[in-house]
Amino acid sequence: MTLGQFQEIYKISRSDIDEEDKMTEMVAAMTGRTPNEVDSLSIPEFNQLAAQVKEALSKPLPDAKATPVINGHGITYEPAKLNRGQYVTLNHFLKGDVLENAHLILASVSYNPKTKQHEPDRHNEIAEALQSAPLEQVVAACLFFCQVFETSIKGLGSYLGKELTRGMMSHHDRAVMLRVLTGVLDGYTMQSRLQTLKESA
Repeated sequence: MTLGQFQEIYKISRSDIDEEDKMTEMVAAMTGRTPNEVDSLSIPEFNQLAAQVKEALSKPLPDAKATPVINGHGITYEPAKLNRGQYVTLNHFLKGDVLENAHLILASVSYNPKTKQHEPDRHNEIAEALQSAPLEQVVAACLFFCQVFETSIKGLGSYLGKELTRGMMSHHDRAVMLRVLTGVLDGYTMQSRLQTLKESA
């Protein structure tokens, strides 16, 4: 199953439509059929596909190692190598559901393996290519990057705290600045957001 297929099923599963229509839509998303084509299936055929959808949503996400290249696009796992534009874009997508935004998050930290350069003008194109990659490959990469990013942000907060202590800033002002830093930088990658990715399937 590709990331895009799973994202569509995940989105439908959380929608407000009734359960019968929901299952029809999810089977259509998984098989590439239209809802009308799904309605034309025999009952045994439909039940078999519905069971596959339920299994995909209930089993844990598959374990996989983060790879340096996905569908021809390099992925940067070192936050220190990101430029400001990447950082701003990344934080925007980390505010939402990590599973729904996995392709957008990785497109934000992608690079061209030939030129070694990030290509911001191709963000949407790269994100779309990542949606056609295997689910486990993209999820592993996204989880690994988010964990590294969260760790690096916490380290940055600790480092800045020490630097601020050496300056003229009062204890109160230092505490306020570190609280703001933690809220802005670390808040987007809270463990609960990573857990969403692990528990959604």
